[in-house]
Amino acid sequence: MMARAPSSRFGFTLIELLVGIAIIAVLIALLLPAVQTAREVARRSQCINNLKQMGLAANTYQSANQSYPLRNATNTLGNSFGVIAPSSWGNFSGQAMMLPYLEQLAIFNACNFNLNPSPGFHPGGPMNTSALNARISTFLCPSDGLTISTGAGIRQNNYHGSMGTTTDPWYAGGVTGIFAHKISYDVSAVLDGTSNTIMWSEALVGSNNPRVYKRTAVGGTGTSHINNMLNPVVSSSESQVLSSNVLSGLAACNEVWARAARTATGTASNRGQFWGIGSPGFTFFNTVVTPNSKQYPWSACRTDTHPGSDYSSFINANSNHPGGVNVGFCDGSVKFIKDSISPPVYWALGTKAGGEVISSDSY
Repeated sequence: MMARAPSSRFGFTLIELLVGIAIIAVLIALLLPAVQTAREVARRSQCINNLKQMGLAANTYQSANQSYPLRNATNTLGNSFGVIAPSSWGNFSGQAMMLPYLEQLAIFNACNFNLNPSPGFHPGGPMNTSALNARISTFLCPSDGLTISTGAGIRQNNYHGSMGTTTDPWYAGGVTGIFAHKISYDVSAVLDGTSNTIMWSEALVGSNNPRVYKRTAVGGTGTSHINNMLNPVVSSSESQVLSSNVLSGLAACNEVWARAARTATGTASNRGQFWGIGSPGFTFFNTVVTPNSKQYPWSACRTDTHPGSDYSSFINANSNHPGGVNVGFCDGSVKFIKDSISPPVYWALGTKAGGEVISSDSY
């Protein structure tokens, strides 16, 4: 009988297969952070571009109108009870006024600036719904991940104008920053220099979770005296600090934040809710708490008896970019402000006419 030739072996042994899988897993582990980093670089680049567009729009608006836009319009009319009357809450924002300079003329023309646009205000709310709910990519940071443009939980604005260090959301005599209630500023008011004064910053939208770092707005502290501060920064022993009543308000905000996980009360998710409503918390912030603060981990804090970000006393800048936030200055430049920035330097960058001397290597 003739002997059969041994058959050729095809395929892998179990050990070879496991080794191959292990090598692939190692390669994926090495490549995945690089891919994520590259994606974040692209998202951060888009965020910077958005802020540059907003800086250019604000300065073009200033050139055309001899002032920067108001924080909110003062001649809008509307009433939630159906009676048309002047309204000073929930009016159109500076962002809405800049729409023609952001190549959004169609949405601008759809806005009825004679009527209050806030939902629930009649007849302005229903008449402005289409315009107010429009998704505008310039107002959205791609690193956020929670922006929503439809439904009851709408959250559609990541870029907020600076009120400086002012903690009074209703102060009509001016603010230390660029955007004020019932008053507008020309570039000549920026005595500290346009390259040293913050105009815009990014901020994460709210979360429906009652206690999420950097996203949850808190309120109901009952410390309404905080609302009286045009500028809470005071001098003490040749250094700048926050006034004692503002520190008390901040501590009360932290107490509400700590209580939120147990009771799910005193919090709100409406940070960045509308780009078209000129409310601190929706479209404006202040430079009291440094960016991405872990000492004050909430997004905004309203110091009267109501929770919510709108018309808060403290509205913080924050982002998902590692280490800090992108900030637009009055000269149109965009800089990255680190979380580790010294509070006095941050306060100084927020004021337009504080007279502070700021070194370029201090932030």
